[in-house]
Amino acid sequence: PSASKMQQQQQQQQQQQQQQQQAQPVLTRYQLSEQVDLVDSYNLKDLDLSKAKQPLWLVKVPKYLDELWRRARDKQEVGYLVTSDGGGDSAGSSSAGGTGKGVSLRPSEAALAMAERPDLIPRDHSFIIEPSGGGRNQQTLLVLQEEFSRRPGQPDGQLESKASLYGTVKRRVECRPQNPAAHMRLKRHQMEQNRSSKFQASQLETRVQPRKPMESHAGIDKMKRMRKDEGKKLRNTPEEVQARLFVAFEKHQYYTVRDLVDITKQPLPFLKEILKEIAVHNNQGPHKNMWELKPEYRHYKRKQSIEDADAKIGGAAGNASTSMDDGDGDAADGTDDLQVV
Repeated sequence: PSASKMQQQQQQQQQQQQQQQQAQPVLTRYQLSEQVDLVDSYNLKDLDLSKAKQPLWLVKVPKYLDELWRRARDKQEVGYLVTSDGGGDSAGSSSAGGTGKGVSLRPSEAALAMAERPDLIPRDHSFIIEPSGGGRNQQTLLVLQEEFSRRPGQPDGQLESKASLYGTVKRRVECRPQNPAAHMRLKRHQMEQNRSSKFQASQLETRVQPRKPMESHAGIDKMKRMRKDEGKKLRNTPEEVQARLFVAFEKHQYYTVRDLVDITKQPLPFLKEILKEIAVHNNQGPHKNMWELKPEYRHYKRKQSIEDADAKIGGAAGNASTSMDDGDGDAADGTDDLQVV
């Protein structure tokens, strides 16, 4: 009876080993949050810690596998893990930790079908497992997950999010292709694609004319019309320009330089030279950036108050202002008064 029991135990162990060696779909793609600051956006009381102690493996995979897995749908089978006993030194699997168990990865056919060149993708990959006693495995890494749900009665577009810890990283693993020749063929194909130019020259059957030739455009025509209407600005003598300026300042006390250019029809640099001789430029106050005559050229009549103006309008029509006498009181010195309207 003891011998039969031992045979049964051996048969059970062999069956278990065969089941472990068979490929089983264990890799699935989960929609995990990519936010690194997820903990900062939630209160600690809202973080679900029920799966915090769930052991996870952090696997570094080649770029072509990462691209295949990103194209996969949620919870779609993307590969198979094959475990075998043998110290981790057998072909097809390896373990740096000496755990006595080798692990290898095989992409699923559904994942390979999404590749541009499935024939260049290596089929078998080895897992290089770091030792659990030291190195980067001493760091504590957690995986955060965010789920969205809609409560009854909420309007469309408003979802309620729930954050939880999906598990703790217990092992760091590096996934490498077992066939170096197949991997080199894939890398050679990628280098040829990157080397080829994205722009190709082709012969056109019809003539492409991006812009029709124009004799002129609207901006040039407008400038020509303005110059024709205004005429060419010729310099007059300084005395003539000063006379025009005095006539202009009899009407208004303050002018901008552009207004004076339009009045005198003189070039701007030449006009500024004359203005510096007879006028001052206001840099502040209510008449900022405007010109007025210097005090020695001013001879304005004194402004009447509103009460005096009303009295004069009611008493004597036609007398709207009073003459301003000279400093010594002599008004008959022959000086003409300038009136500002």
